[in-house]
Amino acid sequence: MDFIPISPESDSEFLILTIAFNEASLIERQIVLLKNNLQDPFDHIIVDNSSDLDVRKSIRDICLRHGVGYAGVPHSNPYRENKSHAAAMHWAYYQLVRKSNAKVFGFLDHDIFPLKPYSSLAKINNGIYGRVLHAYSKDSYQKKISEEVPYWSLWAGFCFFEKNLVKGFFPWSLNFFSKHFLDGFFLDTGGGLWNKLYSKMAYPGPLASYEVKQISDNGEGIQNQSFEILDDAWIHFVSLSNWRSINDIEGKKAKLEEILTQAKNQGVQTNQEIG
Repeated sequence: MDFIPISPESDSEFLILTIAFNEASLIERQIVLLKNNLQDPFDHIIVDNSSDLDVRKSIRDICLRHGVGYAGVPHSNPYRENKSHAAAMHWAYYQLVRKSNAKVFGFLDHDIFPLKPYSSLAKINNGIYGRVLHAYSKDSYQKKISEEVPYWSLWAGFCFFEKNLVKGFFPWSLNFFSKHFLDGFFLDTGGGLWNKLYSKMAYPGPLASYEVKQISDNGEGIQNQSFEILDDAWIHFVSLSNWRSINDIEGKKAKLEEILTQAKNQGVQTNQEIG
């Protein structure tokens, strides 16, 4: 395993793991914005799931420059796209979280950024926090849970857990893949925690707020022309690594730069320059 450890001088009990995939510039921006805006003491490890070896080297160099941890997911990972992401989360839990001193851990996508001061630890409720998702079917999304369809999970790109919730679980039973049910419904990446964790908990309600913003009005869907705002503080640009092909990826990246520049000019974050 290609590994750069977090500082041995750190006494933080909060570990954040970002799953990286083929976009070094996103990682640098996220590292800086987390350092500037996250109010909790935390350690940060970039879990590099990139398929491009040159990008892996760039991400590793960024981690060295900014003093954050780096862990390269082995190339033997047989999964692709969202399944590869889930496999990387499972690998990170088994290799990193389980062996750490963290009392709280969380996973982030590489294209989500905090634009305002924010405390994740202050929001944890009943041992978890994040954006709550409900079940999907082939043609629909359940906006509410019900007795017939009670399934829910936390979105894999913004989820936080108290480590004692999973204490005693066999590592291989902590499943971050999607979860498919016999009645035809399914939960997205991370929903595999349903059996061992979420189904044993009371439904938490919406937790993190969520709003979709449009880049343009051409109706091409969230992958192409939208971004998301969580808790009025985080911005998430979907598929900026273009793992799911976007019609105008450069236009979407330009919109991200515009928003980050606007936030910087408004003084939302000032401690460290964005690379």
